[in-house]
Amino acid sequence: MSRARERQKRRIEQRKARDAMSGRNKKRTRSHLAPAQSDLPEINLNFLRPVLLLLSSGLFMAFMIILVGLFAGDEPVFVPNALWLDSSWTYQSHDDEAVQDLVNHLRDYQITILYAKVSELNFDATWTGLPQGRNQFDEVRETVRAFAAQLKSAAPDIQLYGVLSIRADLDADGYRLDDPVILERTAQFASQVVHSYGYDGVMLVIEPVWDGDTYYLDMIRAVRESIGDQKLLAVAVPPDWTPLVSDVPITDLIAPNTVWSQEYKQRVMLTLIDQLVVQAYNSYLTTQSDYAAWVAYQTQAYGQAVIDLQQISLQILIGVPAYESIPPAHDANIETITAALIGIKQGESNLTAPVINGIAIYAEWGMTETQWQSFKSGWLEK
Repeated sequence: MSRARERQKRRIEQRKARDAMSGRNKKRTRSHLAPAQSDLPEINLNFLRPVLLLLSSGLFMAFMIILVGLFAGDEPVFVPNALWLDSSWTYQSHDDEAVQDLVNHLRDYQITILYAKVSELNFDATWTGLPQGRNQFDEVRETVRAFAAQLKSAAPDIQLYGVLSIRADLDADGYRLDDPVILERTAQFASQVVHSYGYDGVMLVIEPVWDGDTYYLDMIRAVRESIGDQKLLAVAVPPDWTPLVSDVPITDLIAPNTVWSQEYKQRVMLTLIDQLVVQAYNSYLTTQSDYAAWVAYQTQAYGQAVIDLQQISLQILIGVPAYESIPPAHDANIETITAALIGIKQGESNLTAPVINGIAIYAEWGMTETQWQSFKSGWLEK
């Protein structure tokens, strides 16, 4: 639009110059060529001048509206669908062609968000690297940085989050989010991810987190403060494994009432995060229909929590599974992308407002061509 405005400015200046020259010529013509006495009625130019000005202004505005519309039509539509990437992308070097192939594939399937592994907090509160080495982040720092640079060069419009994973139950007393050292190191490292390594934001994957955990909220707030308001922050949250709603299928392998209250869901949403991803898998269920109904509940529960908050600026994505079976929690033949999408759409239909923004596929390494087609037909073409 800046070039268009420059061209328009030049045109206005040229028109003013022509108008000024034309005015001088008309005055000269009237004074030197018109007869001293004339029987023709004199035209009142003072009356016509504002009319002509209004007409030209209207034409100019119409032209600008058309011009803006043409430029706006070229703007890409941001569809918040996400894909998880593992360390094979961030811990290994790739040539530009391989990264461009990834970007092309993302565009084919309208994926605009990537969650790429950066590190996991170790037992000793250091950040992990290569397991076959010293398992320290300095072993992979440069490849993590290089991937971000390559991806942003190839596709600056794709949102790239660095994933930080934290097990909350690795401490002498079985819980470590209450440790100020853990909070400080997480906040500092998150800041490095966005300010030193080139990522657009941070994705926090902290588990397990039980209903009402205030230290979890403190952790999110500390990371937000460390990365600043201009960087993106996402959290991956657990599903309600055993919902209190009687008609939702549940497993007997998980303790009853393993859920987050609506109040706690909303408290998480109010921590100034940009995205919340519901991990709607590992249900322990044994039929696709039960799993779809369970996903529908997760979609409706988190969607309703957003609706009740009113006018909150937050993207809600529902995570769908694409990874090999991990019994008994995840049966890949039961927890399929197709079944998950059926559940999401069913849950959406029970909401009073369209607050579910997209889906997050977990994960890239498990996606087959068949699954990509299931995603396309079940979600992109819905």
